[in-house]
Amino acid sequence: MEQVTGEPFSDYVAEHVLVPARMTDSGYFEMDALLEHRLLSPASTACLLFPHVGTDEDNWDYGYGLWSDQRDEEMFKYYLMGNDPDANFHSAVFPAHGIMAVVCSNQTDGAFWMMKAIEDELTREW
Repeated sequence: MEQVTGEPFSDYVAEHVLVPARMTDSGYFEMDALLEHRLLSPASTACLLFPHVGTDEDNWDYGYGLWSDQRDEEMFKYYLMGNDPDANFHSAVFPAHGIMAVVCSNQTDGAFWMMKAIEDELTREW
């Protein structure tokens, strides 16, 4: 999208999708802005990130819009993911490591495998 339009993706979507749809309070944000409390107060951020719903899979929990993975009583990662046929993305923040990773792929499972490789490297240290 950016190569074709010459505009940043978020600007293009805002101008051509959100404004015409009158979604003027919608947009994109970077995870570091959330974690640095530039979007919400510390209390609201803590509520958003809190693992409200547990799952039966490993250490996965769900907050309000974000997944989390806690290991040994410490937060390993917060993450978002999405996919459609032949496309997906994974975005993760690893607080203890000070690392943010975003992987997009034009293959159904491409971002998953790349993010798994990143996590495998980090868990060697964990």
